[in-house]
Amino acid sequence: METLVCLLDEFRKSHGSHWHQPEYRGLEMYSAKKRSADAQKVQSDAVFSGKQTMLLSLQGAWSALNLLEAYFSQQQPQTLEGVTSWQRYQQLPKKQIADKIIAETYRLLRIVRVAWLHPDGQIERRGNVTELCCNSNQYPLILKITDTGLALLQSLVFYFLNRAQTLYGDAYHEAILQSYFTDLVGELRGFEDEDRVLCQFRPGLNINRHWRLDCENPRYQVTDGFCVIQLNPRYDDGVCHPIDFHLRLNDLFYVVPMEALTPFSMAEDKRYINAISLTALDRWECRFGSQPSEISNPQFLITQSLTTQCPPNDVKES
Repeated sequence: METLVCLLDEFRKSHGSHWHQPEYRGLEMYSAKKRSADAQKVQSDAVFSGKQTMLLSLQGAWSALNLLEAYFSQQQPQTLEGVTSWQRYQQLPKKQIADKIIAETYRLLRIVRVAWLHPDGQIERRGNVTELCCNSNQYPLILKITDTGLALLQSLVFYFLNRAQTLYGDAYHEAILQSYFTDLVGELRGFEDEDRVLCQFRPGLNINRHWRLDCENPRYQVTDGFCVIQLNPRYDDGVCHPIDFHLRLNDLFYVVPMEALTPFSMAEDKRYINAISLTALDRWECRFGSQPSEISNPQFLITQSLTTQCPPNDVKES
């Protein structure tokens, strides 16, 4: 695990300046003092031209592929023993949503290496689209992807591998990964491999992966099997204010995104607007029973002012 953390850190430092990672910002809906975050310095990349630029633009995708295969080897050593990359893809677990998404991401990344290394491989640039192909067998491999798509590929892999270093629950990570993958598919201009069509998934939750507002002191009450958030009216629009509510209930911590709550238009009983059932709440439990704000990982996202604890006297049961 320590080796993976170091590799991810180098991966981020080398290629992360153009990634699309979620940005987390502190939010106080009521009243509290807040510390300002330090400005983050971003290094500018050197400028190259011609074929060198084209190949350099693929180095991040190559590194992402290597990291994925290292992860697969750690999880299932047999997946790397004497098999092709297509056979390896077929052996990958696909029971959980996150596993399915990363398997399809691997299908895309493997074409980068094949097109780069194989004698029949071709790599071309047309505008902002990189075209990779290889016609060495009866199944042509084709990947046409925009520059934004290449950045999303790397961002998705980093988020997937780095999720074990965070305390957010599995449902939260699945929602973010689904959002990544949906946007990634939108940046494809062509794809073909042994199975011809890339698998796609209907998002279970239309979560805003671009930026999130952390509310660590929400006021809420538990009633009739529901946890009802007492939301300040100015933040009632989940599109403009994609809030993550940090809840503490029965000595367990949860992070519930605004998008998972019952909106006004769908609530049959208006008492349960901005509510989530206690059964559904279990899916959003934090890993290891701790608050995400307790994490101290400098490589995880851009986090600002996560200091306020959920006060225990905010919980009312009826």
